Amino acid sequence: MEIQKNAVPEWIKFYINVRLLKAILSCSSHVVDNIKARKLTFEEKRHLINQIMQENFIIKKLKEDNISFLSQLRYEIQKVEDFTIIRYQNMRTTYQKLQNQIKIMMFLKNRDDSVKYSEIKALSRKELRNKALILKQSCFNFYVEIIQFESYLETNEKAIMEILQYYKKQMLKTIRNRNTESANIEFIQEELQMMSLIKNKTQLFHSQLEKRICYQFYVNPKYGKEDLEKYRQQKVLKISAVYKLGIFAGIALIMITLIFCLRVEGYVNPDNKSNIFSTIFPCFRGSALILIYYWYFAIILRGWNINKINYKLFLGFNFHFSTVAEVLKRAGYLSAIYLTIFTLYSLQAEGIGFFKFQDMFNLSLQFFPTDLLPLIIWITLFIYFLIPTRYYFNGQGRRWMFRMFYGVIYLHAIKYEARYTFILDQICSLILPMRDIDYTICYYYHQYALGQDRQEVNCYFQNRLSGALIAIIPFSLKCIHDLTRAKSKGAFWGTDEMKNFFKNLLAVLISVLFYLQNNSHRFFKYAWIPAALSYSFIQFYWDMKREWLLLEPGSKNKFLRSDLGYEKPYIYYTFAVVDFILHLTWILTISPEQVYQMLDLKDKELLLLIVGFLEISRRNLNNFFRIEKEYILNLRNLKSIQEVQYPFQELAINQRRQTQDNESISTLRSEQSSHTYIRLSKVMSEFQDLVEESSNDIFRNYKSGNPFEKFVSKKVEAEIINKYKSEEKFQVTRIKALKENKREFIRMLEELEPFKPQN
Repeated sequence: MEIQKNAVPEWIKFYINVRLLKAILSCSSHVVDNIKARKLTFEEKRHLINQIMQENFIIKKLKEDNISFLSQLRYEIQKVEDFTIIRYQNMRTTYQKLQNQIKIMMFLKNRDDSVKYSEIKALSRKELRNKALILKQSCFNFYVEIIQFESYLETNEKAIMEILQYYKKQMLKTIRNRNTESANIEFIQEELQMMSLIKNKTQLFHSQLEKRICYQFYVNPKYGKEDLEKYRQQKVLKISAVYKLGIFAGIALIMITLIFCLRVEGYVNPDNKSNIFSTIFPCFRGSALILIYYWYFAIILRGWNINKINYKLFLGFNFHFSTVAEVLKRAGYLSAIYLTIFTLYSLQAEGIGFFKFQDMFNLSLQFFPTDLLPLIIWITLFIYFLIPTRYYFNGQGRRWMFRMFYGVIYLHAIKYEARYTFILDQICSLILPMRDIDYTICYYYHQYALGQDRQEVNCYFQNRLSGALIAIIPFSLKCIHDLTRAKSKGAFWGTDEMKNFFKNLLAVLISVLFYLQNNSHRFFKYAWIPAALSYSFIQFYWDMKREWLLLEPGSKNKFLRSDLGYEKPYIYYTFAVVDFILHLTWILTISPEQVYQMLDLKDKELLLLIVGFLEISRRNLNNFFRIEKEYILNLRNLKSIQEVQYPFQELAINQRRQTQDNESISTLRSEQSSHTYIRLSKVMSEFQDLVEESSNDIFRNYKSGNPFEKFVSKKVEAEIINKYKSEEKFQVTRIKALKENKREFIRMLEELEPFKPQN
């Protein structure tokens, strides 16, 4: 079973490491598989095993692996037990607090004026509604944690069963130690029973919380159940989506090939001022860059999913997220519209082939001029991105985007969140598309409102103040975000916020210098060059150190960090080099004119498209590792859900308090069933002679007392958690060493007569 598929990403180090356990048994597995592959009779197989047992190095290696496996299995199960008890204890505390918060909320909603509660602060309807919404979201967040915890218990239970089956099949009977296995059977029984009992208690939390959400936050419980279902359901990839994507990819490839051939033949040249295509090209370019960004998003989304990077937690998604297939499908539809319109315009504008002789087509364009074709693309994009729908295209996601824009502009000053700055970074990387939007508005205004000829229209951003402001405003907002973050921390000088503030202030200065030197202030050109180079190097170092959280001292991965979200270190080294190169081209995003002049480039408009593509590539590369960094921080803190808030002040309400839930394992015993033992007995059928207890008293020697007591101390809890958190994710290094040992073992094995490779 692939644990990573169903694992909670932030808890990944606390799952049974099936990969490691199977790697420990790899040598024994090779021997057993080799014997099975020969298809021998029972007598021949027994004779071959006897031959194997006469080789000391084989016996020694397999016995070492057997002891190592049982020891590691015991360690893995103990790890699961420790985490389960600690997590359950925290969940129980959270559940009790939420219960109390709901009681306070219901009391404030239904309080009787005849009863005096002097300690209760009066709340207005608006304040009460806002606090109730916060509490409702906290209940949903906790509901997600309960689902995750249930999945954690179920996944580990299945993992234990799977690895025991694997051990039974792949370890030779003559190597096993009956006494050691007997002790391990008893230990496994106890731990599985404990997990089963806590799972039952968690299911009780689950059902009770569902009722509270449905009946105390919704007028009609039906809508509450629908929302809960959205949190539970898992989105899957449909075959039809893959089929549609394949059809689009084929058609898109044909259209792109056609456009490329036209460009090779000298058509659709955006830098030929005598050609009508040159004035309309920026209108197409901006929409093309936005679509490229959307396709990149689908690619990195796939990368996060493969590596179990929980991007939804950092970005604040609940159930309103799109799968990779959904994003690809929408990107495909939008790109199909774009390529169709761009191809039609190119053929019509250049008078090529079919369109050269079609008077009827030209006549139809009199009612809808060719120049208006780019507007269809822009209108489609604006409808999709800016108008949320109820049932189509993830309208909830669109509303989330509006909240993020509101947070970028205003909410960050009230309560700063890192995701606001993350969204602002995306805006900064879309400066070129935004300038092309500005060009499109200017172009159509001058041509249709002022009646100017298309060749007379001069809307290029190099000559317009709005072109400079599009770069200045986002970086100025980043400076304000840095000041807000410093204010929330209570310090500015000498902090990371101060360094980031001056870095972003330098970007604002570069944008200002770009505008000034383009308006006859030539002397600013010499100030622009060192400023641009300085920013590129500073930003690259900032990305490595702060945005990607690399260059950590004492890391076992040189220049990286010890815990990596992506298992292969070469991924970080490769993309760090790519990021450095892209940083050198980044400056072209906000001030490309200087480079044109220095390099005497001719194809300026086409180069701008390439520059925009490179900047979008850099931003999505940064997103790929920025979200991974946030995941690592959550992994270190075991944070798998959004914050659970308690908006209502704790009040002494005059009503009977419920008895606190401080059950012990002995109390939980009464809820037990023999289901776990039945499954275990089926898996360990060969060990039945080692188990003397009957099915009615197999838990006779179960731990007495309250195991929660040893975890009451937060210090002890932190020590236990840190013990396991310090481990390498999946223990990849140890698995590699085991694979090397296996190769050496196979080499020695093949020197023996029974295992010599046959020619």
